[in-house]
Formats: sequence, C-alpha cells, structure tokens
Amino acid sequence: MVRVALDPPGGGDVLDPPVRGAGVLVLGIATLLGSLSWRGARFPGFLVMPNRVVPSAGLPGWSGVSDGHPPYQEVLLAVDDTRVSSAADAYRRAATHQVGETARYTFVRDGVVETQSYPLRRLTDSDYFAIFGMYFIAGLAHLLLAWCAAERWQDGPMCRGLAIFGWAGAVFAFTAMDLYGPGRLFRLHAFAEASVSAAALHLALVCPRDRVAGHSGLLVLAYGFGLALAAVYELFLPSTSYSSFGGETSCGGPSLGYCAYHNDVSLGSTVVKYAVQPYPSCSACQVSGWNAIENQEHFVAYTTRATVVNPQFNSWYNAQGLDGDSICLWSPPPFLDNGGAYPYEWSNLASGCVKWR
Repeated sequence: MVRVALDPPGGGDVLDPPVRGAGVLVLGIATLLGSLSWRGARFPGFLVMPNRVVPSAGLPGWSGVSDGHPPYQEVLLAVDDTRVSSAADAYRRAATHQVGETARYTFVRDGVVETQSYPLRRLTDSDYFAIFGMYFIAGLAHLLLAWCAAERWQDGPMCRGLAIFGWAGAVFAFTAMDLYGPGRLFRLHAFAEASVSAAALHLALVCPRDRVAGHSGLLVLAYGFGLALAAVYELFLPSTSYSSFGGETSCGGPSLGYCAYHNDVSLGSTVVKYAVQPYPSCSACQVSGWNAIENQEHFVAYTTRATVVNPQFNSWYNAQGLDGDSICLWSPPPFLDNGGAYPYEWSNLASGCVKWR
C-alpha cells in the first residue's frame, strides 16, 4: 500500500502547496491553448467525448436543442450511415460537409437506434467562450480558492481540506476543456472526477469543525474509495491479438478459457490492480445482436467492477466459487442503458441479480 502523508510531522510537505498550484495552473494554460483550435471549427452542433457519448453540454440553437430533443447521453454510431470508431472520426466525417449542409447521425440509447439529420455548424467565438471559456474560469476560481486556503495550510485541517478540494476541482474543470477533443486527458479527467468526490467528503469532515481528529482512518477510507474508482489499469487488446493466462487464452487463441480477466501484481510495497480486455471476437464472448463496442463494454463494466470490489480475490463467494460479479455475468442477459452495456450484479439484500439499486 502506498502511504500519502496529508499532514506530515514537523509541518513540512513532500510537495509544497505553491508548487501544486503552479502545476495545476500550467495544466490549465495547456488545455486552454489546446482548445483554441475549436474557435471557428465546423462541428455537428453537438459535442462528442472519446467514448462517442454525446455529453449534456450544449447551447440554444445547437442540434436538437430548439425542438427539445438534443442527443444528450446517446452514443454516436455513424455519420452519413458510415460507422465511426472515435470522436475524432465523427468530427472528421461531419466536417466533409459545408456549414449549413445536413448530415445524418445514427445514435443508440437504451438499445434503441435512431437517426437524426442536423445541419453542420461553425463554433463561434461566443460559443467557444460559453463552453470552453466557462470551464477555464471555473478552473481558475477553484485554483484561487485553493491558493487562498493553501496560504493558511498550517492553520488547521479545514484549510488543508479546502485547498485539496480547490485543486481537485481545478483539475476537473481544466481537463474538461480537452474532453470534447482531442481527448488526450480523458483518464486524468476521470481521475479528477473521482478525486473531487473524495475531496468534498474530506472537506465535509473538517468543516466547520474537525471530525477526523482521532479517526485518521476516515480520510484513508474517503480517498481510498475515490482512488479505487480511478486507479484500475485497463489493457485493451486489438482484434488481431489475444491474451493468455494460466494455460488458457481469450478469443482468437488456441485454448479459449475466458473473455476478460483482472488480477494484481506487487511492486515492492505497492499492489497494482489491472484488467485485461481482449477483443471479444468469438461468439462465446458476444451477446447476440450487439456490436463489437457493446460487447467490449460489457466486459469493461464486469472487470472494472470486479477489480474494485474484489481486487485480490478475497471477497465473498457463493457455494459454486463465483464472486458477486461472476454470478450474474450472463444470466440474466446483459443489458443496454444510456448507450452503455452492462451485466447484472449480485445483491445480497435482494438475494438475486439486480440492475441497480
């Protein structure tokens, strides 16, 4: 286990607060410069994240907004009836049209496929400021909050909690400017999202009075849970490759024994959790009627959840030797929801497999 000293003896710190703030500011400036390419860019009238999900971020007059049916939280499958594999691919295909020309977009949500036609738009300076400029201002506001609190770092746990919350919020806002393209910081944004929740809980525990004194394990629990949600390493294999583990292989290999798996490895005193996501190219690892991305997401949901809940295989198992994630992997049949593909999960309370609670 990696130990992080939030308040080391003697008042010192491994990384001084001003250095942390400067690092976050550099990140903000870098993402702002990277977002400038959006000014005047042609785009479909909606934004697309790296996983091809359309986020709930738009402005009046954008595609579907005026008629009350924007494609928010839908997964973009195709542009002009040609399947797209990424957000960049979608933007590139849409940009083959001139501004004002109509393109066809195919979406899926909750297993329902629909096609909409929207005219290509140009992102104006006011559009840019309303989306990317607001993210940058929000990041600066959180960074200013962190700077003010960090100036009183030694004054008590409330100031430290407030500073950490400010840094986490600033990273979340700054990386959001990259989220809609090019998307290089998608993982960092997801990590920041988990950290904001943990930092908010930290702040609630020390403000207005310190509830952590004598219960240091509360902060370990708060940040441990947040990091567990973000610190699972995922290895995705292309369709031309397969993995092998314990004499068995994934789809495409000579001895099919699994579709995906998770494991851990010790590096000194650190335990690294990871999941391997082979390409589900064989029928044994596919749901009938699902496309390759949906079949992949089914196992991403399964292995990520299993890695968090049962990281070192010492969790609860039933009489057949299956953990809570494996019991419901195939039965009931996996389902689609908001563009994602998921297996059911075992509930001890319900004594059965459930979608959610």
